[in-house]
Amino acid sequence: MAVKAESGWINDLWGVDFSLPNLMTPRAVLMTQADYLETHSAGVLDADVETAVLDDRMAHAFTLRATRLPAFRETMLTATHGVRLFPVTVQSESLKKPAICEDMAAFETVLRRILGSRETASLIRALLTQSRELDAARAEQRAAASLNGTKRPTHLIVQDRAHPN
Repeated sequence: MAVKAESGWINDLWGVDFSLPNLMTPRAVLMTQADYLETHSAGVLDADVETAVLDDRMAHAFTLRATRLPAFRETMLTATHGVRLFPVTVQSESLKKPAICEDMAAFETVLRRILGSRETASLIRALLTQSRELDAARAEQRAAASLNGTKRPTHLIVQDRAHPN
């Protein structure tokens, strides 16, 4: 392709295909894992992927949370990379030191290690258990309110049966 200019024709010298390639970004991979978490836990758990631009790097924080316990949040990992997507540096308490992933396969391997770790399983079990317990307490309170003919409570009061007030 050429463009007419005052001094003559100027050719297009870009030897690059500008169509968007079918690449997955590290953020997209983390968002997909957040979707899987929500599906596997029937919506009881989910994850936020928060992205920040830090100078010439992008940082993605993957934070697990229980939807019924919004104050219970734990950042499980951060993934940082430059404009070229790889390498990605992954930091997590599940890893002894930051992992540098040179490509998507290495990134997925590190994520699999973190998401499948004993620490992650323990956290997920704790959040699921506490969420179920809270759901049961809410159901008890609703049942008690309906038996008493009162309106549904606007807040939850969970009382320790071993140490009543």
